[in-house]
Amino acid sequence: MLGVQPASWWSPERDGAKNRENGLRVIPACMSAAPKSAGKPTIGELEAGYPTCCKALRMLIKEKKGLDAIQRTVAWERLALLNKCLPTRYKAPDYLYTLLKREIEQPVAA
Repeated sequence: MLGVQPASWWSPERDGAKNRENGLRVIPACMSAAPKSAGKPTIGELEAGYPTCCKALRMLIKEKKGLDAIQRTVAWERLALLNKCLPTRYKAPDYLYTLLKREIEQPVAA
């Protein structure tokens, strides 16, 4: 797949006026600004990142961040998406928040 940039994006001195179509320079997709899957992770990617999202949630709670601030994070969005797609396997992020907050505020006596 090829991306297209305006001709002003690349100077003729650097390009030698090659690779142009109708005043636009054609560039390979691997050189485009964002990777193909940057916006929508797959279920496999979400599942692989679950421990990291839980760790991030735990760190945010330890830093005393408010629930509103935590709900605006990528970790929260991914946990919510996992819960929406696979509700029997993954708990809702607000439930995880409550559990982790309780665990951090009231450590279990050993």
